[in-house]
Amino acid sequence: MHRQSGGLPRSSPERQPLSPFKRQRNMAEIPKTTLLDYSTGTRKQFDESAYADIVSTTGGYTSMCITIKPGFDWRKSVSPLLPGCPEWCPATHFGFLKSGCMKVKYEDGTEKTVNAGSCWMGANRWIQKAKA
Repeated sequence: MHRQSGGLPRSSPERQPLSPFKRQRNMAEIPKTTLLDYSTGTRKQFDESAYADIVSTTGGYTSMCITIKPGFDWRKSVSPLLPGCPEWCPATHFGFLKSGCMKVKYEDGTEKTVNAGSCWMGANRWIQKAKA
């Protein structure tokens, strides 16, 4: 039986996948490294406090560069644009915060502050406050 360092055999049911994503993709489906140019994307304006530049890639992937101005509130800016106006964002997102900071509140009451230079991931949350 082959063991990887740190542990469980590759075929072990207890072994957790390395990816945090629920759907595992066949490696052949994942495109090679693609450089994205958000200036060529489609701009989606949420309101005066936020917009996204959206780029589609090969393999059906979509990436967004989101600009959020100080005072942005997800419930006021984005929720009304979604079917049923959900109280919490129904999607799972991950990203990198380029500048400023944002306070994120999760459905379970947990609050986090994401600072510039940090990567983040989450679902069932809303951005409570953005700062420059």
